[in-house]
Amino acid sequence: MTQISRILILFGIWCLLAPRVSALETTPLDARALANRHGMIILQGPWDFYWQKFVEPLDTQTVPDDRIPAGKGWKHANPKFPGQGYATYRIRVQGFEFHPDGYEISLPYILSAYRITLHPEHDPTRMVRFQLGEPAENASSNAPLTLAKTLAFHPKGPSEIWVINLHIACYEHSNGGLRATPAIAPGSQLSLTWRRGMDSDLFCAGILFIMFLYNLMLFIRRPEDKASLLGAFAILSIALRSVATSNMLFYLNVQPSKYNLEVNHIFEYLTLTGSGILFSYFLQSTFLPAAYPRLLKYVSIAFSPLIVATLIVPADLYSLYLPLYQISSAFLIGLGFWVVIRAWRMRLDGSLTVFLGGLGILFSFVYDILVIYGILPRPFTLQYAATLYVFLASETLAQQFAKAFRTAEKLQKDLKKEVVQQTAEIKQIMASIPQGIFTMGAKLCIEGQYSKHLEFILQSESLEGREALPLLFAQSNVDAEQVSMLGSALLASIDEDLLVWEFNQHCLIYEFQVNTSTLGLRIFEMDWHPVPNSASIIEQVLVTLRDVTDWRNLQEANKEREQELNLLLELVPIPEGRWRDFVKHSHQLLDKTAGEDAGLAPNLAVHASAIALHTLKGTARSVGCRHLSTAVHGVEDQIRSLPQDRAATQSKLTSALAELRQLLSRYESLWTKKLKRGLNHQEPSDNQTALLDELAYRRQKLNGTSMPQPLPELLKTLDTYIQHSLYVSLSSLLRELTDSMVSLATELNKIPPEARFEGQDQWVHRRTANVLRMSLVHLIRNVMDHGLESPAERHEQGKNPRGVIIWNARSQADRIVITCRDDGRGLDIESLLKKAIELGYTPGQLESLPHGMTEAMFISGLSSRDHVSEVSGRGVGMGALRTMIEEIGGQVWAQLRSDSMQGRRQSFETIIEIPAEQFLQQSGSPPIGA
Repeated sequence: MTQISRILILFGIWCLLAPRVSALETTPLDARALANRHGMIILQGPWDFYWQKFVEPLDTQTVPDDRIPAGKGWKHANPKFPGQGYATYRIRVQGFEFHPDGYEISLPYILSAYRITLHPEHDPTRMVRFQLGEPAENASSNAPLTLAKTLAFHPKGPSEIWVINLHIACYEHSNGGLRATPAIAPGSQLSLTWRRGMDSDLFCAGILFIMFLYNLMLFIRRPEDKASLLGAFAILSIALRSVATSNMLFYLNVQPSKYNLEVNHIFEYLTLTGSGILFSYFLQSTFLPAAYPRLLKYVSIAFSPLIVATLIVPADLYSLYLPLYQISSAFLIGLGFWVVIRAWRMRLDGSLTVFLGGLGILFSFVYDILVIYGILPRPFTLQYAATLYVFLASETLAQQFAKAFRTAEKLQKDLKKEVVQQTAEIKQIMASIPQGIFTMGAKLCIEGQYSKHLEFILQSESLEGREALPLLFAQSNVDAEQVSMLGSALLASIDEDLLVWEFNQHCLIYEFQVNTSTLGLRIFEMDWHPVPNSASIIEQVLVTLRDVTDWRNLQEANKEREQELNLLLELVPIPEGRWRDFVKHSHQLLDKTAGEDAGLAPNLAVHASAIALHTLKGTARSVGCRHLSTAVHGVEDQIRSLPQDRAATQSKLTSALAELRQLLSRYESLWTKKLKRGLNHQEPSDNQTALLDELAYRRQKLNGTSMPQPLPELLKTLDTYIQHSLYVSLSSLLRELTDSMVSLATELNKIPPEARFEGQDQWVHRRTANVLRMSLVHLIRNVMDHGLESPAERHEQGKNPRGVIIWNARSQADRIVITCRDDGRGLDIESLLKKAIELGYTPGQLESLPHGMTEAMFISGLSSRDHVSEVSGRGVGMGALRTMIEEIGGQVWAQLRSDSMQGRRQSFETIIEIPAEQFLQQSGSPPIGA
């Protein structure tokens, strides 16, 4: 039983110690098996890894947390370890053949401070130590320093086991540890390789900085060459990247410094994306036809957050996104390489050179990958290829610069030759140009060369040195005071800044007339041009003088012909009968406007003139005489702006009416002389009209009288003759007036309305028809401008975009009633009442009128428009309608309809009553439109 107890106790002790012993006593690596074909021993591991521990070199009791390979950070080797912290790496190696010069170990790439010890496992007295920076257990105490160094040690033979112990602390990056695999080589091979690499890095960086200065010099010499500036900054970015990746900052300053590490990180990550962007823009500027400017713009915007993040956040944050930096760089390099390929295919200058340089970078990149895997020997070649590529690109840019410079030299020579030639031509031109050109200085005398024509204009010879102003304005319509002001303005401006010239420009004379015995009355134009020096100080004044008399006469003649053509275009579509009536009525309205009504107060006379003018404007527009309509509108504006002075108003009105009569006479002249049309064709004289009226009266007396045959047939023929000679169909008159508003609808951006006629047709006497033709124009214009909405508004309200005007005629006792309504927006009674109150009326006064509030429509000067236009806004139209209808014994009023309301607007109709005696008395009249 005692023996069994002893066995169990020994077994338990062995179970407790067995894992610890196996963990501590790892099998040493064989150096001979790790050597590559070049004799270099690569210590990839796996290594014993002690997380958050600085294990002493002779400590054989602490158990490793893991076994991880070199060549990766501890975070990437095992995701359970955070990116920042401190740790110990340890490895046991044996099999070193004896070498008289010993061996060297190199740590090529560690991102923080580290401490390394090497010692034979059974002879700690031969321990070798090396420290770079100050590795610590916290970020505040850690003093990083990144620099490739070699450490020598001397194994005695293959049986000797060497223990390599490495303390690493990283707080400045997202992944610390052995990011590169340590290497061991016999002799001083690693030191020589490291020194050669650093020398080549310095050499390449120096070349890059020289190329930066070279490209910058090209830009300074030729600032319009933006490619040189882009190339300079792209090369500077590549040089900074070379400095960062080779740790030159630590090589130049070996003191531990977090600032150095941060700057090194910023350069390394910033140039990873920035170099690609700058070089892509450089290639785009160099080979613009082959570039993708829009794509490059969007790519630059997409990758710019990486650059911003590098500048504003700590390295341990942006280093997490290293793959994004690498992707952006790869994409930009690929884009630039594709631009170069396209440029080479387009046979652009220098594209082949840059293309071959790009192939060199591609081949060296492949070579360096093979070096990393030990297939090819060191050194790395990418830095040389990049330097060569930059050199070739700069050479291409220099060739383009030289070509541009040679072109500029050739252009300069050609320019000098052309200047000489043009100077001779200018002298010849100055001798033959039909303008007076000269310069004057501070003494206001004619200086230097002047055009020969100036002597002809001024009727004098040998003008050089003579005072300019007396010569220019002799025998002119410019008075002495104006000449004096001009001289003072010129003297104040010469030898002063251009701003002074601008202040005095209002005193310059630009046009004047001269009346000489030899040339007669001539009109001259002048231009004044200050001639400043490089400091914007006026030294001379260039003056051009030209005779524009003939040109002005020709311009007036052309203007006259153009106006004549426009008037003819207005006259061509007008029917003869329509034109005849229009001319007759226009003269009547002008006569009425110019007449003096002794019984009327001055304001009433002016109001009557305004009604006549407004009627003339409406009828002129309805027949298509736009020039006459515009002229009448101008006269209305003049009368409206005149003071309440009868004498002044009448004088101005007389002058304006004379111009209107002259324009109307010109219309008539073109009608008869150019269009060969008559004004009196089929127009009955006043005597004939009187006889027809008497005949109609006597014929009316015979109604109901029994007559023998064939008198009834003769009377029927007489009735037809009287009807067509003295009367006009009311339906045709209304249709004519509605159709005449097509041009007005177009001007108002509306669709010409549809006209509907209801009731019985009536035949109205021509005298009354003429009044209706003039007066109803106001009503239709009022409907078109105020009543009917625009097509867009009607569409929103569910209406037909084309409005409808409905006419109705019916007999009622001894009167004929004509009504007009539309399907428009209706009448805003509140707005109408407000405007009437503004004119001095009270609601009580309006309600007491025969037809209530709607009477406000006919108040003189009241308009629903806030601004006057050529169509409406004066408050005259509806008043003119009432006045003209009342003059023939009729009445006009507006009546609200209760069948249609749109908000506060209400539909209404205009009612016109005319005595039936002014219509043909007949029975069985056909309906309108039949």
